[in-house]
Amino acid sequence: MATEEVAAKIGAINTIEFRSDTPVGYNTDGLGSLKVLKETVGDLKGKTVLILGAGGAAKAIAYYLDTAGAKVTIANRTKERATLLVSNLHNTNAISLTAAELKDSIKDSDILINTTSVGMHPNEDATLVTADLMHPELVVFDIVYNPMETKLLREAKKAGVKKIIDGVMMLVYQGAASFTIWTQKEPPIGVMEKAVRAALSRDL
Repeated sequence: MATEEVAAKIGAINTIEFRSDTPVGYNTDGLGSLKVLKETVGDLKGKTVLILGAGGAAKAIAYYLDTAGAKVTIANRTKERATLLVSNLHNTNAISLTAAELKDSIKDSDILINTTSVGMHPNEDATLVTADLMHPELVVFDIVYNPMETKLLREAKKAGVKKIIDGVMMLVYQGAASFTIWTQKEPPIGVMEKAVRAALSRDL
């Protein structure tokens, strides 16, 4: 199997195209997150972003933010893994998931993104960051979409942050990117979002 150039740089794939003799692997997580952030925040150049986690989604999001000119910090329970993730990026940094380092980093951040599974159903009362660590000008984005309002986002509301982004639109946009890869057609974004939100609401 071949790997598309950007997916190869990220080191993770989540979509495989079978239209040719040689399957090709793509990564649409980064595309989905970047589209959501640009729609919500606008120009990302110079923005300071703290990403929680160092898995496949974090790799993709960090790569696209880095290419967009953002200043990215990766916080992970194992700092060595975060350091490895940022080694091929430009304006990036790595820290440990300790209360002291998180507090200092969030204070200087424009955007906070959770890419971990913390807060995902059924562990809906878990969060890595609480309201007391946030500031009013912060944008908080949780890629977890079940539940749509995670504990992190509830804490963000409590803190009165600038903007809250749930994981639904990233899911929709990365799915839309996969749809285009598979079909070469533009997907109905609005229909997809309504369907996802309706399905998740029924699961509550």
